[in-house]
Amino acid sequence: MKMVKSLTIVNDQCHFGSPFFSFAGHHQTKAAMENEQILHKLNRIEKFMFGLKDILNPEELSDYTGFKVSYIYKLVSQSKIPYSKPNNGALFFDRKKIDDWLLQNPSKSEAEIRKEAFQYTRKK
Repeated sequence: MKMVKSLTIVNDQCHFGSPFFSFAGHHQTKAAMENEQILHKLNRIEKFMFGLKDILNPEELSDYTGFKVSYIYKLVSQSKIPYSKPNNGALFFDRKKIDDWLLQNPSKSEAEIRKEAFQYTRKK
C-alpha cells in the first residue's frame, strides 16, 4: 500500500505524491498522451479553419500567421500591414490581402537562379 500525501491536477492530468515521491500510473500517462494528441489535432483543424475564413480579427490573424497580437497592432500602427477599421471600430484583415502581403519580396532558390542564368545564356 502506498501513502499519497498530495493529489495535484495539472492540465487534466493527475499527479500523486509529495516533493520526494511521485506516482503517475501507466494509464494516466497514456491518457495524457492521447489527450495531448487530440488537442494538437484540434489546434491544426482550427488553424485550417482560419485559412477558410476571408475576414480575420487580430486574434485570429495571430493564430493564422503565428505573429503575436501586440506585433500585429504595431504593424497596424505603422501602416505596414493591410487592414480595415470600419467606422473607427474594430480591426479586420482580409486574409487574401494578408497572404499577398506575407509573400511579398520572395527570394529565389538556387535552382531558380541557375535556371534563369541558363535561359539567359541560351538567348545569346
